[in-house]
Amino acid sequence: MSHPYAMVACLLSPNPIIMKYAVDHKDDNDQMDNAVTLLIKKLLLPEYKLVGQARDEKRAVLVNTFWEEYTDFTLRLNKFANPDMWTIASNPKQFAHMWHKTYSLGRTQVLGRLACLVCSKNLGIGSAERQWKIMKLGKSGQRSSLGVQKNKKSSLIYGAAMQQRSNHDKDRLHIAGRLWQDEDFETLKLNFHCEEIVEAARALPSAPVRIFKAWEEGWEKVQVGPGGDERLQARLVNKYGGLRWLDRDNEFRLVVAHPSKMFFEKKRGANKYLVFATYPGYDLNKSPDEQNDKFDGWMKTQQDFYEEVIEYYKDMPEVKCYEEGGEADSDSDGE
Repeated sequence: MSHPYAMVACLLSPNPIIMKYAVDHKDDNDQMDNAVTLLIKKLLLPEYKLVGQARDEKRAVLVNTFWEEYTDFTLRLNKFANPDMWTIASNPKQFAHMWHKTYSLGRTQVLGRLACLVCSKNLGIGSAERQWKIMKLGKSGQRSSLGVQKNKKSSLIYGAAMQQRSNHDKDRLHIAGRLWQDEDFETLKLNFHCEEIVEAARALPSAPVRIFKAWEEGWEKVQVGPGGDERLQARLVNKYGGLRWLDRDNEFRLVVAHPSKMFFEKKRGANKYLVFATYPGYDLNKSPDEQNDKFDGWMKTQQDFYEEVIEYYKDMPEVKCYEEGGEADSDSDGE
């Protein structure tokens, strides 16, 4: 139970016996709180989208939301007040992650996702084998008659000390730039400079670079009738389809332009095509009418749209963005 996954899985099990155990022991073990924070940071916090203070604030919001939902979960309130779900949970053959998938994933923001991830992990015997090795070490030699409780306490102290020493040695080697030794490269069948990987990478064909002109070009500024213009839409999809950016006004949520269609806005005398912006969870195989909250029409004429696209692809070689007046300004074929 010392592993973060095991502690959080115990905390989120819907089985009434395990729930009672977790509630009775939660206040006596701060490690459960630390394990929740650790796994939310590891599993739910976007790894590359947020940095610095924004990342810390997002983690704090997720952790706070989790504990608010956990209160309803343990007290069976609000979204967890359905007696049928707890009848199912009392079945000893009911898998915890399947229960959360059915009853909490769609009703909560954090708890359901975290529960499905941690409760679905298969338990291994690695930790038990290591603990038994330490127990045998403690009862060796003249200490073979050591009592169970004393051996348990000494094993816990020794195991924690060895883990702390291992982490310290790893950090020291990492700082010194010697975390990987020559023996490691020999085991991986690589030399010190990873020449096999380098040569294999050089043999790969270079990926095509997409050129994106981050302004509204002249051919886009045309009058569109109420029935739309299929040729214009095809050219717009060729330019904007598949682009990605982060919405600054909505906690930097990832937005992806639909790869095969534009958003047609019909207004008397002002019909126009907008970028068909899809949000996380949008299914390309389903009709847009079935997921109205997962898409929107973005005006490509607004300056912050182009700025956000440029910012997203700033360090990505697969898309090269040009601003108006740049190298690509002379080419206006819309490709």
